Amino acid sequence: MEARLAYMVLAIFFLAAGCANQVPVVENFSTSTQKKLRAPHHWDVIAEDVVTVTKKALDYNDDLRGEPVFVEFVQTDSFPFNEAYTNFMITGLVNRGIAVTENPNARVLVRINSQLVTHTGGRKYSPLLSTALSTQALQEKGRSEDHGPTSSALTDGPTRTELIVNTSVLKDGTYRMRKSNVYYVDGEDVRLFAKVSPAPVVKDMEVVGQ
Repeated sequence: MEARLAYMVLAIFFLAAGCANQVPVVENFSTSTQKKLRAPHHWDVIAEDVVTVTKKALDYNDDLRGEPVFVEFVQTDSFPFNEAYTNFMITGLVNRGIAVTENPNARVLVRINSQLVTHTGGRKYSPLLSTALSTQALQEKGRSEDHGPTSSALTDGPTRTELIVNTSVLKDGTYRMRKSNVYYVDGEDVRLFAKVSPAPVVKDMEVVGQ
């Protein structure tokens, strides 16, 4: 009887220990979509979206309304995306009646920065699901955003490289509006967005027998 009780106590102990050490089960995010930047026209499209939000913020706040703004892309080096995106933002704001100044000491700043993220691990996705979502999107819009009734999105999958673009409106150093977006970019286009470190040089070593 005492032996059976001892076995039961041990079993409960090991069961409790096992439950305590169990790691959480992985739960996937729900299915979502993400745009891919394939051309400067796409840069203009995403800038237009941000311009709309920025104008609302400038119009909504009494102390921002009518103030001239300075648009700056905060990044040490200049890349095609930085220059083009900044100009698209300026064009969009001016066309919507926002006064844009070249004075960097303006009280209201529209500040932009970007971050390039490259994944090194494997990225799993369902090509079938990706195609189905793309087909549904094309049917709803009636055409492709790329080149008419067909789109490379039907065969394109996610890339290992993504671009995060942040846009902020600040007055006297205080954030008044903030918008962040994430986009896919092709690995071959990385040089348009950020500096690419040169690949390490691998030298062949000759083994001399002794």
